[in-house]
Amino acid sequence: MIISLKKDWHYAFNECLKQLKQNKIIIYPTDTVYGIGGNALNENVKINIARIKKRDPKKPFSVLVGDLYMLEKFFYIDKYKEILMSYLPGPYTFIIKSKYNNKPTGVRIPDSYFIRKLSISLGMPIITTSANISGTSAPKCIKDINIKEDILTVDGGCKNGNPSTVVDLINKKIIRKTIYEFTFPQ
Repeated sequence: MIISLKKDWHYAFNECLKQLKQNKIIIYPTDTVYGIGGNALNENVKINIARIKKRDPKKPFSVLVGDLYMLEKFFYIDKYKEILMSYLPGPYTFIIKSKYNNKPTGVRIPDSYFIRKLSISLGMPIITTSANISGTSAPKCIKDINIKEDILTVDGGCKNGNPSTVVDLINKKIIRKTIYEFTFPQ
């Protein structure tokens, strides 16, 4: 099922929230590319997303949170607060340690009100990975999504099509550089 965000924002929101609460998977627009995700604290959701994407299930997923409060609730951010506040929300994934499992984890706060509000309403992080089969191009439009499963999909129009820049704040290095510039403070 595809729901147009432009035509029925509230219906799309309520249906997605219902799916997420039931530990189901959704496909959603972000500020970069279309994402596929679900409750980041549910192991079965992670396994299902890896299966759908034909991706190694041992490879970690990034997550998104709705705001800085939630970021601080689930991640150790004290050393990085100034950087995070400067770049988020935005097209960046920052690797920092999770309070949930004490492991380095990629985290985003996308500049997309819809998905941020879903995360806040759910009260937890949402897995965020591009909505494509691993090894293929990340989708910037609904028509570019090559996943054939029956998943609730939110059409938010075409995005800029560039994945987020990934910055490892723990080891102070850029993992993936895209069009979004990042500079470590001196």
